[in-house]
Order: sequence, then structure tokens, then C-alpha cells
Amino acid sequence: MKKMKGILALILAAILVCGLFAACAKQETPKQEEPTQQQTATTPKEDPKKDEEPAKTEEPGKTDEPEKTDEPQTIDPDDVEELVMYYYDFRNKVDVSQHVEDAVNEILVPAIGVKLDIKWLGIGNWLNTFTLDMAGGEQLDIINIMPATTLEGMYSNNQLVDLTELVPEYAPQTFELMKDYMGPFYVDGRLYGIPTNKNFRVDGYLVMNKEMLEEIGMLDEAKNCSSRSEYEAIAQKIKEYYNGEVYASEAGFTNPSWLPNGDSFADVRCNDFLGAQYYVATDDDGHVSLLQGTDGYKQSIQMAKKWLDNGWLDPELATAERTHATEMLKARQGFSTNVTAEYGVEVAQGGNLGYEVVCPKFFDGVIRTNNVNSWGAGVTVNTVDEVLAVKTLEYIYNSSEVMNLLNWGVEGVDYELEDGLVKRIGDNPYFEHDAFFGNNLIMTPLAGNEPDFYQIAQKINDESVKSPYLGFAIDPTGLDNVIANMSAVYDQYNGQLTSGYYTEELYQEYLNKLEVAGVNDYLAQIQDQLNSWLAAQ
Repeated sequence: MKKMKGILALILAAILVCGLFAACAKQETPKQEEPTQQQTATTPKEDPKKDEEPAKTEEPGKTDEPEKTDEPQTIDPDDVEELVMYYYDFRNKVDVSQHVEDAVNEILVPAIGVKLDIKWLGIGNWLNTFTLDMAGGEQLDIINIMPATTLEGMYSNNQLVDLTELVPEYAPQTFELMKDYMGPFYVDGRLYGIPTNKNFRVDGYLVMNKEMLEEIGMLDEAKNCSSRSEYEAIAQKIKEYYNGEVYASEAGFTNPSWLPNGDSFADVRCNDFLGAQYYVATDDDGHVSLLQGTDGYKQSIQMAKKWLDNGWLDPELATAERTHATEMLKARQGFSTNVTAEYGVEVAQGGNLGYEVVCPKFFDGVIRTNNVNSWGAGVTVNTVDEVLAVKTLEYIYNSSEVMNLLNWGVEGVDYELEDGLVKRIGDNPYFEHDAFFGNNLIMTPLAGNEPDFYQIAQKINDESVKSPYLGFAIDPTGLDNVIANMSAVYDQYNGQLTSGYYTEELYQEYLNKLEVAGVNDYLAQIQDQLNSWLAAQ
């Protein structure tokens, strides 16, 4: 481009007498129309340079790096811009993360002229540090959107940069990759974040101890388990074989993500609870109802009572700490549980529990707003350069090298490759989690997974059923008091009912107390919001 400008300058100078230079000076680039909400949600912004050679694109799930030239790039140190990024430190390893930050910057500085100052923050100090930094005007360019600092919360506090035009223009590959999932990051028709690319669909699985299944001779039955009654037969065998010293289940069968519908797992219905996981049920026709009032919820608490009465369900679940079930499973005093989980559940659950597990699926999930909008990336209003921040996200989202560094650390220090898969070195403390930031689906998989694990996950995302309400999020404004009232009722009753202590009297008392707490007004407001959202689609 510089050579072309030089040639053009010589030509213009030579023919200045002809008046062409003046004519050229009066030319203007036609102004681009601002894209509509629908356009920005589905197609990249029109590029004024569209007649030039198109930029290189990549297929989703591939590990190609952003386009590089054959010529070595030399960045003047004075031209390097330092950006500050908040990164969620899942395992509190800030003291052992500097070498990872250094390795990331060895890539970013020569590639795009950016040096990242990464603030590794755990859940304990994330929100307080963020609040103080934003209020104090401290530089903060890239933020990891997460449950502690939600998109809705930061938008309400005017803390996020509007990315509607910036992402299609300065992060086109990322926009193309994520455009089908951007919906939950729009507020009032404007884009304020980029979702983390990860396994979006969560399905329902039973998680059973493989060694115990082999001991009772029911491994094949577990692998092919397709109904509640088949699972109960396994539970009874566990009780008999271990003389009641091992509880067959460390969880009831109640979850806002699914609603039982008879004996067969094939009839379990997936529920989009619209992010209000304790109270909302929806159907496919846009109707909102009380989760606890559905037939599926009642079936689940009656099922829990049956399991408790038969000695299959751990009786301490109603009052125990949240970690109790996991501790029982790890100690092999519990045989099984049920979870909503992403693809790769056997490796993940087996790694967590410390032994091999068998995980038959009992329902197929759909991709919902809360699967997508919990984790992502945004640019804060305290940024020193919003364009450069977006360009940095573009590079990270398309660099398997950077993503491997952020999640697994430095090869040879934090992990080694075994048959092309990541295996941590000893008890090295740097080792993150592949769900929180960036484009997880271009990373090298962990040992124990298939080599094409992330490509399969991308394919599952692309082929999954998406909820008709994907992109809708509840606006809780004005609902704080009723939510607090409902939460108090929930805490009083729900644990008892879902842990097997169902009586019809207790159940009806629960429903009555929720009504007094204002649940009908709460549901009515959500219905109104959903109706308005649907009308705008």
C-alpha cells in the first residue's frame, strides 16, 4: 500500500498542471449506512474496502493462527500499546502466572503491537477490584464477562463499550465464527460483548462408578440405561451388594433444566428457564409458568421420595453442605449422581472424582441464553483504545497458541504433549479451565479425550437445537424485593422436597408460600418481557 501511495504521488506531481490532483483531493469515501439490529446480529458490517483482496478466513474449530506475512515484522517499542485485561483466575494461581503472561506477550507484541498487562483475579477479589478500578478511572481495556460481573450489570452501570460496529469491522473472523451466538450479548439492539466459544449445549447424564458396576455385574445395563426403572434396578443391586453401606444416589432427580415425563428417558423434556432457574418453566409457544407447579416437577419430587423410602437416596442431602455429595462419591460411600454437563462428561467427571465413570445420557439439551451469556469478553469504558482492544480479542480468538497458553500454560513447564494431547507436568500449579474466555474450541485437548475433541464440540454446537428464546434475558429491574421473598421460601421448602421428604401437604404449602411471596407478579412481568422480545424478532 505504501508503494502504491508513492507511485500515485509521483504521477500526481507530474500531471499537476492538468488539474487532476485537485480533482482527486475532492473525492470522498461514500458514508456507510449504520447496520440495523438484524444486520449486525447475522452478517458482518459492510466493508468499505470490499474491492480489495479479502482477508483470510478460517473454518470453525481449526487451529490456524491469524494471517501472517512472510516478511518479519518489526515493531518500534514506542509503538507498542499496553492494554490491561482482567482474566478470571479459576484456581487462584496469580503468583505462578507471570511466565504465561510473558509468553503471551512474546506473541502479541510482534504480531499486533500490543502488550497485555493481565490482572489474574479469583472469585474472592474479582468484583471488589473491578468496582474500585472502574470507579477510580483506572485503565481497564478487556474484561472477562462472568457471573460476578454480568453483561446486564455492567451495561446498567454504563461500564461497557458499544461493540456493534467495532466487532464486525475489527474482529471479522470472530464475528463470523460467533454470529449465531451473539444474540445474548445484545442489549436494546446493540452489541456489548463476545461470547466465549465453548461447548454450549449441556445434556443430562447419570454418573455411575464403573468399578462398582463391574462388582455388581451390571456394567452393560448401566451403559444402556434408558429409563428410570432400569436405573432403579441398578440402585437396588447396589444397596443389596453393599449391605446399605453405599447410597445408590447422591442426588434426587429435580433440575430446572429438565422435567420428567414418565418412566422413559426419551420422554424427559428440556426446559428453558430463561435464566431464572428456580422458578420458570416455558413451552414452545412462548408461555411462561411456575416451574414448581408443573407436573414434571411434582413427578421429580415424588420420585425422590420413592428413592429415599427404598434406601437408595442419601438421607442427609436435605441439610448437608453443597460439597457433601461430591465427598461421598469420592469416598465411594455414594455410587452415583446426575448432572447437566457438556460433551466429554466421562473424562471431566472421572477426573473430578478420581476414578472411571459410566455416564448414560437421559436427555438432550438445547442451547439457551444462559448457556451462552455466562462467559465472554467485553471492552470497558475505561479503555485507552477501544479499536485496539477489539483487534486484540480478534487475535486471541483466532490463535490456538495464545489460547493454549492462557488455559494450559507453557509447554515443557506446565504441561507436555503425549500423543498430541495435553498432560500436566506433576503438580505444577498453573493449569486453568477451558470454559471461561476466548475460543476454547481451537485449543489442544486434554489427555483422555479424542484428538479431535474440540472439533467435535464445535460440530455439536453447530448442529444443536437452539431454544426459540436464545438471546432473551430477563430484566430484573424492580423485581429485587419479590426475588428476595421467593428465595426465602425456596430455601425453606425446596431442599426438603427434592431430597425425598415429599408430602402433598408440604408441597401445597410451598406453592402457597410462593404465591404470597409474589411469584405470580414475577411470572407476569417475565411473560410481558418475553412477549415484547418475541414481537421484536
